[in-house]
Amino acid sequence: TSRPSRRLDPPASIAPESTSMWRIRLTHLEGSRSGQVDLFPATRLSSLSLGRDPACDVRFHPTDDVVVSRNHAIIEWSREDDPPLFRLSDLLSRNGTFVNGRRIASPV
Repeated sequence: TSRPSRRLDPPASIAPESTSMWRIRLTHLEGSRSGQVDLFPATRLSSLSLGRDPACDVRFHPTDDVVVSRNHAIIEWSREDDPPLFRLSDLLSRNGTFVNGRRIASPV
């Protein structure tokens, strides 16, 4: 099984703008979006979907990032937790989802 060439800063980092506003910062380390940063308001959302599908929150290029599935993974959290506690789940992607170099078999 080949390992996806797409990595995000493990884990997704959170940065407080104030006590009531947390942001999720995803830094693309490889692939067509290498060097790009996505910021999301953790206090307004409760999940982020990752994949090549146009409906995903974090979208990858449909032909250049073929190691990423259309619906690859999801990051979920509770807005009641301060700071938020995150859970990453693979959505049965072909190449798997990795955390710190290890493929996850269940949500982490």
